[in-house]
Amino acid sequence: MAKPSSKTAIANLALGHMKIDPVVSIDPPDSDSKAAQSAEKWYDQARRDTLEAHPWNFASKRISVASEATTPAFEYTKKYQLPPDFIRVNRVGELWQDPVTDFEIEDGYILCDETSPLKLCYVYNIEDVSKFSPKFITALSSKLAAFMAYEMTGNASLVEAMENQYERALTSAASVDGQNRPTRRVQRSKRRDARKNVGRYRNWQSWGSD
Repeated sequence: MAKPSSKTAIANLALGHMKIDPVVSIDPPDSDSKAAQSAEKWYDQARRDTLEAHPWNFASKRISVASEATTPAFEYTKKYQLPPDFIRVNRVGELWQDPVTDFEIEDGYILCDETSPLKLCYVYNIEDVSKFSPKFITALSSKLAAFMAYEMTGNASLVEAMENQYERALTSAASVDGQNRPTRRVQRSKRRDARKNVGRYRNWQSWGSD
């Protein structure tokens, strides 16, 4: 069978998991089909949920981001706006061997002490089904089925079964995806760690004591 190439094809996989007849279209949804309308309602949430679950190679980008003119109120010295298609961080920093580990994401920004421009690798909000990996599609269709199951059948046991199927499919997809990325050993920078820890946690030895 050819790899699904549309949202409707993925929706029909989800319906197949639940033993429900396929639909003609979810984009736009068939006006007389509860299944098509349910799939259209839940598709994007299932897609984003599955994208967020793993640093997928096919859905990754890398960019340089300039710092904002304003700075955080305290703790960090720089803030960088996240791109509009951001889903999750893969890595902050230019090198795999020395990633930035001291950062926070707040209100659409990355807060950290890194000098501008910030190097960011991230999973983006990819919608082009033709670029999805086959195993990602399997996981996505299972997540979509889990979201649709109760609405379509009223069967809580089916919801649980679809969620378990999704977890298995996600594990398999993430494993294969990881094989397409060479193993890298992360090395911490003593200079960076020393710079970041200046002035922080000065009283750590007294924690827990009265």
